[in-house]
Amino acid sequence: MQRYGKAGGFGLAALFIALIIALPYVEATGADPQIVGVGDAVWYALVTVTTVGYGDLSPKTPLGKAIGAFFVLASLGILGVLIGQVGGALASRRERRRLGHFGYTGQNHVVVLGYNPLARGVIEELVEADLGVVVVTPQRDEVDLIREVFGQRVFPLYARYDDEEAMAHARLPLASRVLLALDEDTGSLVTLLRLKRAHPELPVVASVANRELVDAFRGAGADHVISTGEVTAALVASLVFEPDVARFARDMITADEGEDGEDGCDMQQYEVTQGHPFDGATFAEAHRELYARHRVVAVAIARASVGGRPRELVGLPDDDAIVRAADHLLVVARESSQSALERDLFGVSQGVGR
Repeated sequence: MQRYGKAGGFGLAALFIALIIALPYVEATGADPQIVGVGDAVWYALVTVTTVGYGDLSPKTPLGKAIGAFFVLASLGILGVLIGQVGGALASRRERRRLGHFGYTGQNHVVVLGYNPLARGVIEELVEADLGVVVVTPQRDEVDLIREVFGQRVFPLYARYDDEEAMAHARLPLASRVLLALDEDTGSLVTLLRLKRAHPELPVVASVANRELVDAFRGAGADHVISTGEVTAALVASLVFEPDVARFARDMITADEGEDGEDGCDMQQYEVTQGHPFDGATFAEAHRELYARHRVVAVAIARASVGGRPRELVGLPDDDAIVRAADHLLVVARESSQSALERDLFGVSQGVGR
């Protein structure tokens, strides 16, 4: 079909050229011709096709007028084609922008693959923590839904997970980590393998419905694997026989306010940078300083990865445990304390890779 369209275009162009060349000869058969050369014919065709119509030149013979009528009718078609092409190009550009195909421009962001109730809840928490978020979905209708829910705070991208060209718009090499939140574990595992093959150093958090697949996901390269059913079951069971513990744990991992709109507690983690006062200090010293200055309680140390070994989490460390640069301190703090901790004490944003 495209071949026939091109052939028709070439044929129409050839007809135009032939009529322009023929017009002076046709007009020469009449009396007092105005179009006496090819230059006059080109000028006449140009002002006619562009609908300018100066009127300084016009055919006099019947056949010349027929050629002029062809030029007039052709101008309508040419303008229609041009308007259609321009309109189509603008519509295509708007659609590409809507689908995220101009690409995300930030970095150190979180890329979420999939959009479902779990992903939506995670995205709400990430947005609350002021993190950049790119949500990749293979469903066109979900792009508008994501924009409706999160507005400009989240960048939705329409792409198949196996489409490397479309996935490039998510800027995966510059992301801090990826969350796999697909509905099917099998598809999620295949996507994980493909992702780790292309970006082996990119941290990946995967959620799975079937707890028996946790080891398979870890073997495929996932840095953290969460069995959603297992976590839900544990929380519900805790609500049955230790409801206050369960409620406190829930408050620790959500960005919700406390009861009656009070400033709720939150579990946060901060990196200890090179040369920071806590670099080389004992855990007891860091604990005392945090509580004295900000009423913040340190509860654990996340040891930095060394020599390719995974990060080690040490809960309630001994008092003489040494805190080192690149370690993270995990603390329980009021949500209102976050800005002071980031600005005045640690000098970095909470979280990993920020």
